[in-house]
Amino acid sequence: MSEQRLIGNRVLVTRAEDYMGPATIELFAARDGDCGRYPGPHTRGRRSGTGGG
Repeated sequence: MSEQRLIGNRVLVTRAEDYMGPATIELFAARDGDCGRYPGPHTRGRRSGTGGG
């Protein structure tokens, strides 16, 4: 991956303390990306019983 590829890009990492969250945050920080953190799962817009996200 190019070292310049993440500069100026922004992501929001959900479940930032779990699974791949810490590694993703570390990668963006090392490559000057802008990384927001949210400790919980992403649930906005999801409806119970619809089978989708």
